[in-house]
Amino acid sequence: MRPIVFISVDCLRADHLGCYGYNRPTSPNIDQLASNSTLFEYSYSNCPGTRWAFQSLHTGVSTIKIDGLGIPEGYNPLAVYLSELGYTTGGFAVNGFVSRDYRYDTGFHSFYSVKDSSSQHGLVMRAGRKVNDVFGSKTVRNLILEPIHDRLRNFRSGDSNQFQPVHSDANTVDQALSFIDEVENPYFLWVHLMDAHTPYGFWPEHLQKIRGDTDIEHTIHPGQEGKVKQGREPSKEVIDTYDAGIRSADKQIGRLLKAVPDNATVVLTGDHGEEFGQFGDFHNASLYSTLTQVPIIVRDPELAPGRSEMPAQHLDIPPTLLHAAGLDIPSHWEGEPLQTVDRKSGEPIFFTLGPDEIGVRVGGWKYIESDGRKELYQVPHAAAESEQSNNEEKRQELQTLVGQYRASAGAAGTGQSELDDGGLSKEVEDNLEDLGYI
Repeated sequence: MRPIVFISVDCLRADHLGCYGYNRPTSPNIDQLASNSTLFEYSYSNCPGTRWAFQSLHTGVSTIKIDGLGIPEGYNPLAVYLSELGYTTGGFAVNGFVSRDYRYDTGFHSFYSVKDSSSQHGLVMRAGRKVNDVFGSKTVRNLILEPIHDRLRNFRSGDSNQFQPVHSDANTVDQALSFIDEVENPYFLWVHLMDAHTPYGFWPEHLQKIRGDTDIEHTIHPGQEGKVKQGREPSKEVIDTYDAGIRSADKQIGRLLKAVPDNATVVLTGDHGEEFGQFGDFHNASLYSTLTQVPIIVRDPELAPGRSEMPAQHLDIPPTLLHAAGLDIPSHWEGEPLQTVDRKSGEPIFFTLGPDEIGVRVGGWKYIESDGRKELYQVPHAAAESEQSNNEEKRQELQTLVGQYRASAGAAGTGQSELDDGGLSKEVEDNLEDLGYI
């Protein structure tokens, strides 16, 4: 058995990577991986939001078929199958939505997450939130306490007086490298990286490579700071900061891959893209291409290095990883191993955030039902949606596919469950607030 490595990067748009045609040096290590792998040019997140994407990436089924958030009782995630085969499994992901609180540690022998990485920052955030909650006066709260809380929450450190994350991808990869050093059996390793996610850290080394200098008005939470407006192009400083975050994550990917043997199967993807205000807020979950188009890069002995125009999707990743281990694919899983599938461009790719938000792409057509809206676009694979089409024949065809897909979920899933922070640990609650979800 050979090692299996799954790398996911939060908020990673395919069109911001050099190997996908971007004109900035954001991703030298990912580009190097792609040169020795199969890069799928038309690759999609079926459930484009962290809390939904990882349900499909670990359970092999769409979030619309799962009731609630996380890994529910009765579902065997990917790590369970591999651990039962004899793999030593390690998961390293500092994001509250993929923490022990949501049962993402299921099947992992070693699991490094929010509780393991928490620090005094959590105490600061809880203190600020408690003070905010105690005062009922909006005047006191809005004019005095909330600004203080925001400064505490986005506290700045370092000689540059710029925001530095309490926990960075370097910490996560340090833990993953220790796991590799200590493990003896063939291993399955999942590493999720966060440096491209808000709150944006200040990365002078990477800004220098991206823009040639570090003279930038640093933005931490672009959506909250009013620097991203719906329907407008984001400012250059927002893109510069985002790209520097990608390059920071990429540096850690390079460190990780140096420790991984050449015969290992490696899969890299983003859980979702980033919207930058094109269709809504900065970081809204939606079914538009800004969120659904993510990289999928696979290095596997059964796949020749090169570029593939075959559509690939997140639901194919769990079967791809099990196939690499020589395991049969569970019959209820929705995807197919990318080592063996021969998907045609006209086959449907479905997207969903729950029963009320479903989309489908068939060739150059995309249809979305969301919040009562029904939208049809004629859009190439690499482009974003723009002007709606009035082709009623195509609308009816794709609307029928969406209806059939919704019916196939039956009564199993509510999909887009509301975030209930009442049962969360303090560490996870702090992390989700830090990321802008609470």
